[in-house]
Amino acid sequence: MSSGFKLLNSSAGVPTPALPSLLPPSLNPSAAVVDLLSSRLRLLSSPSSVPSLIPPHLLPFLGPSELSSILLRTQSTPIPALHLLSFLQSRHILTPSPHHFSLLAHSLTFSRLFSQSLCTISRLVLTHPAADPFAYLLCSASSGRCNWHPNVFSLLVRAYLGLGFLGRALDAFHRSVLTGFQPDVITSNFLLDSLAKFGSLERCWGVYSAMRNAGVVPNVYTFNILVNALCRGEDAKRAKEFLEEIEMEGFDPDVVTYNTLINGYCRKGRVEEALRLFKVMFRRGVEPDLVSYKILMKGLCKEGRVWEAQQLFDKMRQRGLAADEACYGILVLGYCWVGR
Repeated sequence: MSSGFKLLNSSAGVPTPALPSLLPPSLNPSAAVVDLLSSRLRLLSSPSSVPSLIPPHLLPFLGPSELSSILLRTQSTPIPALHLLSFLQSRHILTPSPHHFSLLAHSLTFSRLFSQSLCTISRLVLTHPAADPFAYLLCSASSGRCNWHPNVFSLLVRAYLGLGFLGRALDAFHRSVLTGFQPDVITSNFLLDSLAKFGSLERCWGVYSAMRNAGVVPNVYTFNILVNALCRGEDAKRAKEFLEEIEMEGFDPDVVTYNTLINGYCRKGRVEEALRLFKVMFRRGVEPDLVSYKILMKGLCKEGRVWEAQQLFDKMRQRGLAADEACYGILVLGYCWVGR
């Protein structure tokens, strides 16, 4: 018997094939490749060392089932496993399945290697465009065989956003919430910002409502994104009402929040309301920045109130803010508009 793959038929004396799984580990090439790679991966020092891990005579026996076993055995050292998957895929030896990618993503997330996990999930999406990554990640988490972390579902949302799949990101977000996995506030803000830039104000409010219902605590960036979305939708009045609502909940607006609202009023030609809000900033201890002054100067100049814009410019410099090229450009243009 040459390699342990054949047994003699006692009656006919003819070699007949035997299933590798029925052989002892020493004669089972599938078990051998799993044992060998699992032990060697833990000692892997660099990605360039991966080719030397796999003896050529065992390479044909490294299949999807064996790769799953290796990934489960090396959960505590996911980086070498990541290098192995990259090597197999780049050399066209074996294309990792969605199941393989999801196992690795969980291991990486569990080890708090979030950027590597994000890249792994992105590769899952690109390698298997017709697959349902959320279902695979959920199946791996509920199998009881792998170390898993709920943040993997937030990373899936980020992966979709990074690849430009806004609709799929929104779907993954809501499925996470419905399944009981609380999205983190940073991922929620990324999604809100993408929806706001796309002009989907109604969906912004849907995500915001889902956040609150799931117990996610919004931060200043959450509110700035929503205020900005309202102002982009030409609804500065609703934005101010929203600001008052969240102030009642204990939120302290920052200079970005006020600048967004002031800009919204100026775009609507409601400069007096913008100026009143500008004064409110001082009363509430929020120091205007260069952007605050430029927005108001531009709004005043558009109404032909260049002298008031000039006064605002002078006050800005008295407060120690250095004027930039845009400040002078606004005033020059304003004086041109009034024939001066």
